[in-house]
Amino acid sequence: MSFENKAHRFMRNTGSARFLIPFAIVIIIMGVVMMTMFSGNMIETTGTVTKVEETYDNDNELVYDVYFRYQAKGKSYDNWFPELHEEYKTGDKIAVYYDDKNPEKISNTKNTKLWAFGMIGVGGLMLAYAVYSLVHSTKKSADLDRKAVEDMDNLDKQEEYQTRERSDEEIEYYCRFDEVMLRPGYIVEDADRNILLEGKMLKNNLIGPRTFAFINHTTGKTEEHEVGHTVTVTMNDEYFSRNATFKFDGKDIWDYLHELGIRIETDLHSKFPKAVYTATQYGNPLVRIENSSVYVHEEDEAEKTIALPASQFYYRFWTKEKDLSLPFLVIFALSESDQRIAE
Repeated sequence: MSFENKAHRFMRNTGSARFLIPFAIVIIIMGVVMMTMFSGNMIETTGTVTKVEETYDNDNELVYDVYFRYQAKGKSYDNWFPELHEEYKTGDKIAVYYDDKNPEKISNTKNTKLWAFGMIGVGGLMLAYAVYSLVHSTKKSADLDRKAVEDMDNLDKQEEYQTRERSDEEIEYYCRFDEVMLRPGYIVEDADRNILLEGKMLKNNLIGPRTFAFINHTTGKTEEHEVGHTVTVTMNDEYFSRNATFKFDGKDIWDYLHELGIRIETDLHSKFPKAVYTATQYGNPLVRIENSSVYVHEEDEAEKTIALPASQFYYRFWTKEKDLSLPFLVIFALSESDQRIAE
């Protein structure tokens, strides 16, 4: 796998962790600062409101800046609480908690240290999870690369690939989205628009896996598969932090493909905005894939004055395989996962 592909894979798989690490550190620092600000015990007293100013917070909600005077250790102090939601009037009484070591340091809650401990604890847990996620993603990438080398060296696993029937030259095929209401699927065609393979959705569940039938018109074979789809988008909204995948017959689709010896590299720059994928099986060429616009066939696209941008549902692909089952499964994984960088 190229360095570019490894780097993009790492960026996507660690998006949430890379967001959480600085966020967790900020929370921990805030907790520590809060702890150092109030070094002594918090003593409750009653202040008298001297002035109230109306203002608006970041959510454009009406809040109040409340100014007050309070007594502590025989002295009178003037201070204020910003952006309180509770309305006060001049002369009202307000609860004030001051640090017995420094009465000028105040809070509107006695549980300041408890909040500080909580922030440090939550920040620590977030940081631990983020570090674990980074280590896990790095280890997973290393394991995948190591496994790819082992598969290439293991001739026994390549026997099935070597004995499959192939054509002498790569043939171009087209995969288009079958926009059937509520039960969409995919259709694979040759250049003469003969339908060679279909991925029909038989059952579309709002909750739980969907059922697809893979119908191979070349071999006459039909297989049903359960597809449990999940999409997760990280909070920092990075391009490579989108994690979309699905379970194929109960197993993560990428793990399923890896067990078949399939590896995918992605070239993002060769035909921008189209992504180009090269899939191998045990180190041997399997299929080249290019995502396309809705005009899958070249003559259709040539007739249009404006070519639509590349889509995740339409593809051209080239392969020597006579049985298109595995090439289609790779396309199905890319499309249903909404992947830009493949595992």
